[in-house]
Amino acid sequence: MWEWLREGFPALFTVDGLLRIGQTILRILIIVVLARIAVGVANRVIDHVLVATNGRTRFNRMDEKRARTIASLVKSVAHYTLYFIAGVMILDGMGINTSSLLAAAGVAGLAIGFGAQNLVKDVVSGFFILFEGQFQVGDYITTAGVSGIVEATGLRTTWVRAFDGSVHIIPNGEMRMVTNHMGPAMRVMFQVAIPYEEDVDRAIAVLQEGFEAIKASGELPDLVEGPTVLGVQELSERGVELLIWARVKTMTQWAMTRELRRRVKQILDNHGIQVAFPRRLLVFNQPGLQGAGVASGAAFGTEQAAPMEAVPGRIRTVAPPTGRPGTLEVPPGAISASEEGAVEDPGPGPDMAPQPGTQPKR
Repeated sequence: MWEWLREGFPALFTVDGLLRIGQTILRILIIVVLARIAVGVANRVIDHVLVATNGRTRFNRMDEKRARTIASLVKSVAHYTLYFIAGVMILDGMGINTSSLLAAAGVAGLAIGFGAQNLVKDVVSGFFILFEGQFQVGDYITTAGVSGIVEATGLRTTWVRAFDGSVHIIPNGEMRMVTNHMGPAMRVMFQVAIPYEEDVDRAIAVLQEGFEAIKASGELPDLVEGPTVLGVQELSERGVELLIWARVKTMTQWAMTRELRRRVKQILDNHGIQVAFPRRLLVFNQPGLQGAGVASGAAFGTEQAAPMEAVPGRIRTVAPPTGRPGTLEVPPGAISASEEGAVEDPGPGPDMAPQPGTQPKR
């Protein structure tokens, strides 16, 4: 076409020139019409495959909102592809060498691909996240070291709001592993300790009876299954650890754990069963107490302890059976003596009066 245009303006009004112009215009119109028809057909096919019909999507795992998002993305890709092919055909019909243009476009695309490979990775990952339905808006997930509620998801990034209120914007390419916590029901499991002096079978029966009453009353509608006592989980320094198990509705597991712990405490209190806590026997190296410590060991039926060296202002912790006569029970936090050995006596605090038989540290 460019050759006969260079021959001069008068050549356009010749029969041959008019025929060439007419053929070129007709070819362009045909290409445009075919491209529009192809776009319409592609839209119908995509809608038929992805978009909801009678309130249901073609893929049962995909909700309507996500299906429409994917359909819009696929339509955009199809439109750009068809229009690009139509443009190349129009240029070729006008006598323009498209081979060099395609080669240049390929080199430019390669350079852009290397420069924007992270962007391409994010977009591709976002497409598969949407298509596979790994999570939805409102789901509680853990990914890329972040846990929270999904607020928005797109082709490039996903917005996750943590429980402290902060929003994490995570590139989709960084989401190598996703844990979705939105199962049909979530597990609640915790331990409660009772003293060694209590009857374990009685405590289990009392708790199980209380749990049956809770289920029969319907006071906790978020319970799906349980609660129940699985048995003795551990014999710890606190006491006998009983394992409590239940299944609750999704996103209620934290509140139900707190509520069940409160109910367990109430049940045990109503039946006179104490909740165990760590206890220590303190033996003070004071004159007149060494014999008492040895006598206490004999009363327990244990091996007789050797007299302890009297070192004023020192405390030593031992671990005989607790809750029996001759022991001094100290609640946790009253003194820092977590392991056997001598520790410095801090002396009485400003709000602590000296105990009888002891002298304040000067």
